[in-house]
Amino acid sequence: MSDLTPKQIANLKQLLLERQAELEDLISNAEAGSRPVSLDQPIGRVSRVDALQQQSMSQASQRAAEKGLQQIAAALQRIASGDY
Repeated sequence: MSDLTPKQIANLKQLLLERQAELEDLISNAEAGSRPVSLDQPIGRVSRVDALQQQSMSQASQRAAEKGLQQIAAALQRIASGDY
C-alpha cells in the first residue's frame, strides 16, 4: 500500500476520534442496560427471561464497544508515532 498523505492521515484520525466518541456513548448507555435484573420486581417469568436476555445483549454490546475502543487507541497511537 502506498504511503498516506498528511491530509489523509488527519482525515483518518478525525474519523477514529469520532468513532471513539460514539463507542464511549454506546458504552455509557449499555452500562444502564447491563445492571443486574432484580428478582424482587413483581414481573412475570417470561418478562424476567426477557430482561435477562436484554441484559446479556447489552453486556455483549458493551464488550464489543470496549474492544473497538482498544483498537482505536492502538490506531491513534500508531498515528502519533508515525507508524500508521
